Amino acid sequence: MQDNRLEILEKNPLSLFLKFSIANTVSLLALSSASFIDAVFVGQFCGTESLAAVNLISPVFSLMSGLQLIFGSGGSVRAGKYLGEGRFEKARQIFSKTVIAVSLILISFSILFILFAEEITRFLGADEPGINALSSQYLRTLSPFFLTWGIVYTFSLFVRVDGKPKLATLGLLLTAVINTIGDYLFIVVFRWGIFGAALATGMSSVLPTLLFLFYFLFFSENIRLRRPGKKWHELLLAGFNGFSEFLSEISAGVVVFLFNRIMMRHFGTDGVAAFTAINYVLWFGQMTLYAISDSVTPLISVNYGGRREDRIRSFLTIARIAGLIVSAGCFLLLTFFAEELVFLFLRDRASQAFEIGCEFAGYIRFGFFFFGFNMINSAWMTAVHRPVESLLISGARALVFPVLFLMILPVFFDMYGMYTAVPVAEAATLLISGIMIFYLRAKKRNRAKIG
Repeated sequence: MQDNRLEILEKNPLSLFLKFSIANTVSLLALSSASFIDAVFVGQFCGTESLAAVNLISPVFSLMSGLQLIFGSGGSVRAGKYLGEGRFEKARQIFSKTVIAVSLILISFSILFILFAEEITRFLGADEPGINALSSQYLRTLSPFFLTWGIVYTFSLFVRVDGKPKLATLGLLLTAVINTIGDYLFIVVFRWGIFGAALATGMSSVLPTLLFLFYFLFFSENIRLRRPGKKWHELLLAGFNGFSEFLSEISAGVVVFLFNRIMMRHFGTDGVAAFTAINYVLWFGQMTLYAISDSVTPLISVNYGGRREDRIRSFLTIARIAGLIVSAGCFLLLTFFAEELVFLFLRDRASQAFEIGCEFAGYIRFGFFFFGFNMINSAWMTAVHRPVESLLISGARALVFPVLFLMILPVFFDMYGMYTAVPVAEAATLLISGIMIFYLRAKKRNRAKIG
């Protein structure tokens, strides 16, 4: 790891950022593309009811992603700090603890969802017998694969911290390739419908998980599975540091749940299908921005351990510029190609669902002016071990403000209030995070003057 550590501490920040961010963007889009690809195939070949059924249980995926991120993100940041300090055995121990904790959580929820699929999907809004049958079939089919589906991303986080972002990218890209092939075979060729979509998603994570495990067992010299040691309280500290990422994921599920309820009440399955299409378009842009913010986390955490504040500032500046460029591109895509993007999921241009989706896109696009800055600010706080500040930013943008504005704005502006709830929430979060950062910097300057 010595060479990788020196590279992160000494190499040109822009070159390092490009190396990590490009690899991480491809990795995250590849990993997350499973649900996106499923939605395209389901929308095109199974119809709007099946598409709505998949989206109704998406809060479950937010829960699973968030649970593994608590320890995966927090543990990898802590491992990066140890590597930056040259404490390699400590990095190995926190890796082993993280793998054990994430595995136990995923296995537990897998059993729970298999046993109570119908009850869970009914709670999430699949009240009608037909759509409940579709949603519960998808959930029960995917549940046995939760272990590999969740642990593969945890492995990739530690591979990146180990200085191998290209390997992490290749592993996660493999999940996308397998999932796409599986969707085509199971949905288009074999006509297995929503069962085939879930089976393709689950199977896509098995081989990449085994490949990452093989790497840690036999090839990595720095982060390997070891006896975890006795100090398990350290895992709780790591989990607290990663709690902001968990909150972002679980809050996204809560917001989707609320949107689904509102759309179902006003427009039925057409409304849920329309929101599904827009949510996936929005998600694709947000995942790219999240990849940028996530890619600077190991870079900042290692330099934080090495006390290189000048390099931390450089990484933040580069990340913000990159986020602004991506945000502008997403805004323009939703401005000029909204119909084409919605058509990926909804084939009938004359349907109510298609009309609602296009109208929704015209308002939600303004959120891209704020998404990237908020994500980068939260990732920065996580990387320098300020979990409270990171949690406040994540909680504001992902839960508190979206829920607040979803409850308030539609009262005064009807459906337009719902369309604008997310952009307004992001704008309010940016204001809060800006005030917070200004206060922390002023406090640091005052301490320097006193010293």
